[in-house]
Amino acid sequence: MGTEGSYPLTFGASNLFGSSAPQTFTLNVQAAIPKLYGGSPSAAAPLSVSLGLLPAGKHVTITFDTLIADPLPVGVAQVVNQGAVSGSGFASLLTDDPDRPGAADPAIMFVGTRKMYLPVLMYKYPAGPPLPDLVVENITSAGDSVSVTVRNDGLAPVVAGFWIDLYIGPGSATVHVNQLWSDVGSRGVTWGVSDSALPLASGARLTVTLGDSFYQPLLSKPGGAIAAGTQLYAQVDSFNPNSSNGAVLETHARDGGAYNNILGPVAAP
Repeated sequence: MGTEGSYPLTFGASNLFGSSAPQTFTLNVQAAIPKLYGGSPSAAAPLSVSLGLLPAGKHVTITFDTLIADPLPVGVAQVVNQGAVSGSGFASLLTDDPDRPGAADPAIMFVGTRKMYLPVLMYKYPAGPPLPDLVVENITSAGDSVSVTVRNDGLAPVVAGFWIDLYIGPGSATVHVNQLWSDVGSRGVTWGVSDSALPLASGARLTVTLGDSFYQPLLSKPGGAIAAGTQLYAQVDSFNPNSSNGAVLETHARDGGAYNNILGPVAAP
């Protein structure tokens, strides 16, 4: 970014015309910001300095400060200045930068490029093809009736069967797969979701209830009416004796995400 500040510029004029008579000189300086992307220069007001009479063989040096406004346009890194010396008996001459090759070169002052920084957007690509992702959407109960709704939040359908466990007033919360209702309490329900409900498409829901075709009475002990305030938990894809990931390989298990198959506690109404 261009910085507001003072930058010295020096111009010199010499009477080298060979005449013994003094000459009258005037130094005219025009400062401009270079063109950017085809635009017009942004010019400061011209500066005119009368050098007065300059004897033959003599010279004069003028140094002045230029104030560079902040900010400069993006991409501009230099300011160009050049003087024109006029006098009696000769045509006007352009000043020359002695540090550059050639004649009548303007003085170029580098002041630093103004830069624009853009944010970097990062995207975490998945570690493999799309997978299903089973979650428990809700638990509802009324007296001795109870149901659990699960949803596939993944990008791929569920094609393998899985288990659902309901925990009714457990002694402790369930926290991981293969922790069945009977491991943490005395009341619970188990459902086995089989081929008749599959595939469960991405975004699709499935609701299971007591006594439906997925209900497993030999693995369940609901214990009658559920009292108001009883703490309820549900876990989908709750069991696989051969894996700690359940029966369905889900997105969070493959990618190391948080375990999201459990809902609770939910207080019975």
